[in-house]
Amino acid sequence: MLFYGVSVLFYLNILKVVATGVRFVDGGYDNILVAIHDQIKQPRDCNDVLNTLEASFHNLSTSLYRASDNRAFLRSVTILLPRSWNLPACNRRLGRNYGESYSKADFRVVQNPGVLLDSVFTQQSAGCGQNGDYVNIPFKIFGGKSESNERYGNLGKTLLHEWAKYRYGVFDEFGYPNDPLYPAWFRDNDQVSHTGCSNVPVVGTILNGCDPKNRDCQFKPSMENNSDVRTSLMYMHFLPNATEFCDSTTHKDLPPTKHNILCQGRSTKDVIFSHPDFSTSFDSVFTNVSFTYKQPRSGRYVLALDSSSSMEEKENWKFVRVGLRRFLLRDMPNGTEVGLVSFSTKASALTNAAIPLSNEVVREQVISKIPDFPDSKPEKCFYCAVEEAIKIFESSGTALGNTIIVITTGINDSDISSALVLAKSKRVKISIISYAGNPEGLGYIASETGGIYSVIPEKSIGSRSHLSMLIQLGDSLLRILNHHQIEGTEEAGFNPILIHEAEYPGPETRRIVNGTFSTDHSLGETTFSLYFYSRDKPGIRRLWLTAPDGTVSEGRTEEPMASLYFSSIKPITMAGTWRYSFEQEPIEYQSHYVKVTSRRKQSTPPITSQLRFSNDVTSMGNSNTPVVIYAVVKYGEMPIIDASAYVTVSYEESNHTKEEYVQLLDNGKGDPDITANDGIYSRYFIPPTGGEKDYKLTLFVSDNSGKAYSIRTQVRRFARALTVEPELSMCCGSIISVPQEMREYIGSFQRMTEAAPLRIDASGKDEYPPSRITDLRVEVDGNTVSLTWSAPGGDFDSGKAYSYEIRYSTSSSDLRSNFQSGMPISIYDSPLDYESPSYFEFSFDKYDDIFYFAICAFDANGQHGDVSNLVSVYIPAPPTTTTSTETPSTIAPAAQAQGLSFAAMSGIAAGAFLALVLIILACCSVIYKRKRTNKDSAYKSPNLYGKSVSSGIINPSLKEPEKLLRAGNDENDGKSLSVIYAENMASNPPVHWSASQLLAEHERRQSPFIGHQNYRAYEGNNNPNAQQYYPGLTPDTNSSVYNGYYHNAPTLPFPSQGERYSPYARGSSPPSDSVHSGNSDGRMLPNDYDTSVEYSQNSVKVPPPTLPKPVRPVTAQQPPTLQGSFTSLVSDKKKRNITQV
Repeated sequence: MLFYGVSVLFYLNILKVVATGVRFVDGGYDNILVAIHDQIKQPRDCNDVLNTLEASFHNLSTSLYRASDNRAFLRSVTILLPRSWNLPACNRRLGRNYGESYSKADFRVVQNPGVLLDSVFTQQSAGCGQNGDYVNIPFKIFGGKSESNERYGNLGKTLLHEWAKYRYGVFDEFGYPNDPLYPAWFRDNDQVSHTGCSNVPVVGTILNGCDPKNRDCQFKPSMENNSDVRTSLMYMHFLPNATEFCDSTTHKDLPPTKHNILCQGRSTKDVIFSHPDFSTSFDSVFTNVSFTYKQPRSGRYVLALDSSSSMEEKENWKFVRVGLRRFLLRDMPNGTEVGLVSFSTKASALTNAAIPLSNEVVREQVISKIPDFPDSKPEKCFYCAVEEAIKIFESSGTALGNTIIVITTGINDSDISSALVLAKSKRVKISIISYAGNPEGLGYIASETGGIYSVIPEKSIGSRSHLSMLIQLGDSLLRILNHHQIEGTEEAGFNPILIHEAEYPGPETRRIVNGTFSTDHSLGETTFSLYFYSRDKPGIRRLWLTAPDGTVSEGRTEEPMASLYFSSIKPITMAGTWRYSFEQEPIEYQSHYVKVTSRRKQSTPPITSQLRFSNDVTSMGNSNTPVVIYAVVKYGEMPIIDASAYVTVSYEESNHTKEEYVQLLDNGKGDPDITANDGIYSRYFIPPTGGEKDYKLTLFVSDNSGKAYSIRTQVRRFARALTVEPELSMCCGSIISVPQEMREYIGSFQRMTEAAPLRIDASGKDEYPPSRITDLRVEVDGNTVSLTWSAPGGDFDSGKAYSYEIRYSTSSSDLRSNFQSGMPISIYDSPLDYESPSYFEFSFDKYDDIFYFAICAFDANGQHGDVSNLVSVYIPAPPTTTTSTETPSTIAPAAQAQGLSFAAMSGIAAGAFLALVLIILACCSVIYKRKRTNKDSAYKSPNLYGKSVSSGIINPSLKEPEKLLRAGNDENDGKSLSVIYAENMASNPPVHWSASQLLAEHERRQSPFIGHQNYRAYEGNNNPNAQQYYPGLTPDTNSSVYNGYYHNAPTLPFPSQGERYSPYARGSSPPSDSVHSGNSDGRMLPNDYDTSVEYSQNSVKVPPPTLPKPVRPVTAQQPPTLQGSFTSLVSDKKKRNITQV
């Protein structure tokens, strides 16, 4: 799929994954928001609790100042208290609220801390160097100081540990028991070590006598014997002297910590100092933290309506009036204050103040203020509208933190800068809906003031507007309301929740339409609505609903709205799956729309879904930065696991609407999903087509046929940050593992969340590369190395890659920074689909050093993903072959001790001599038979490639394998030999060698007749100096004896052209002691091999590749003796496994 130079022209409704309120000025952080959940009751010792909270953030500030080399500290913190708290009882003064809310807090103080028991943790959905979502703090840690210190150590350092993840995008530098990606223990130089990063080894004990080779062992550090441990705050921050982050001098890039894997081996200090906060050098002057206390307040809005002549086109004004009527009458929560302004050449206040919506009568009074018709003047003054709205706010309070909702067809460029300056000076937020007009510049205003932006493109049938514009207007108003809602207020729970929405295009003839939707136990009254457009005849004939218990309700109430009708049945209260049906009449090519909304029960934790994105696309410009889609699905503060979450991407092409589906995943692979089972489902957004288009993204979440579950709050036993109590440190590395007894199944539910249309100019020719492999793992058995990983996509996490490249190096930093500098192991082009488990096995004969391996995926056009995580391999060298120089004793010591006679000893010696003679005769016989059998056998190339298996066999091969050529003087000289591919070798069993065959082969290697006419040397087709290796020798190509081959494949780790190699090169079978039978092609087969059976790829292992060994050339003038060759074989057999010969 093509990757395009993305130019974002329209702007998306974004719940930003950044700390939008925090400001960093001259080394100090301002506007940090700490919000206490509204459900937490005021404690009796309120003053003491708040004193502890303040002391914790003071300690955070001083710890940050020291750890950042005196470059950063906290200057001001705002604490948002529940509305029910009495501040005078807490000895605190109340400040003015500027729109702060719990949902926008940097630190959230909760009664039940989500998936984690009494633990501070940071929710991170984005990658390395990117801001976290928020920091979660259990309220009770501020009430029991001794208990908190016992568990966490210094609470300020604990908060710093989380602040570093939230602000700078670093991750934990410790492992998690039983975690598949970030284990608590790892092998380091053939030693098992605790996963972490520290300047000196940490002293501690392994609990319960556990063997650290087990993945679930717990390590408890000593609090008394680690005074020299200074790093890292991301590892064991609770140790008394741990005050620093790991830097380049103390960082270890090999331990499989979450930080190492996701940040590709960079130290935490390197990532932190690469943050924009530290982009410039400055001298900060430390000051104490100042605290301000606030409480939530009701939302205040002014609706600013464009009433210029552009609104007279089609049915723009009529649709706006109808949409606002529905919004003010049905959707706006009770207690919300609303004012109205219209503007064209000047602005007019339609209400004198912001009026609280207390009942239906007041709502109707506000609605009646909307003009029936727009002005006839084409000019419009946007600055005037902002100025008039601010006056309405200030007539009954302050404008600070309030919201202006603008509906317009477009504004003049000259108005943008002046209006923006005014809005920022008064600190008001502006959210804008571009309705059937020019959206230029509107998204920038919304983004700069903290609002959101939606666009509704014009769609009409002749002179009439299409009903879809009305539906989109209602959805846009709901998005704005949810974005600006102030949690902790009564009206916040009153906001409508979109359950189901569907369009049914108008038919040519009458028909019956059927559909379903689900309600759940967390919802209160649910409203079913049917919208249709009709002037002369009814749009529907019948409408009925079937309840989950089978009860059928028929009938409707129609509410005409200027030829637009809204039909509904009495409110729904029963939870379960509902079925609706209606008889549809053809209405002049207009569609019917079904919309189901509800409101949450105040007594039940809500089921919520949010749609958000990895970065603010309003600032992307022409960047190729990919956008990640996130869906956050929760049951109260708890994640909903194993739900179905997908996004529909709809767009217009050739006057037809096309729709594609993107299934979101909660798999914890790290690119892009960070943690599995955390209720955050993610996927890269790949534009489905080229050119400039508007894309509408809609999130659909459901219970996945009853599989979705959350975590029971009564039995949680998780902890997030590593604590002094390691038995609680179970969560959350790559996955949150939830035992069956802790699961609480949600039951039937569904949610919808819509984003504003996104216009992307995808006309470039660049491409999306494959995603990064983050779960590369290695197993070593002897000198056989097995690599496993999950397959990446070809375009990030979509499709499949085209090929893989595996390389190794003795330098981990070199392999990461310059992957091509590593020695290649294999390149093959048979990857599987995204997430498929993959496997590759090969022989490796490099010893006594640490070798680092990595893999990189490529697409069909050569674009490559980032280098994977690194794994290390260490194989001890086998014993070297030596010949004893000691003179044997005439009488063996053992025999002397037993008092054997001379005659007995003579008999033993004679028997040994006879056995030796028999062995020599047998060897000669075997050599003779072997020569006769293989005299005319064609040479078979060794396997140059490893095997890759994933639910079968991946057939790795080079794209254009090089040919092997034979050098010699016979008729086959110069003819190419085909490379044996994995698929061809799958039916060939492994070759095993008997002891006699091993001996014969050893004699061949050490033979003094290496220059004899029966010796054949294989050389490459590009080696003109082949004979220079053996001057005066004439190779005989008919001999079955050979000493090597030449191959110049550039993609394999072979020496340069012209070098020579061992006859047992990559892909040759290791010998064994099995008895063998011969095969017609010269291969030796085991006795139990049935040549009548064709072995499949799934049942036979392909011989793994072996790195070649350079062979030193020998000459006929100095041949080794036969006895020396035999002695070498016997000595070698004593010191290492015979299969290594």
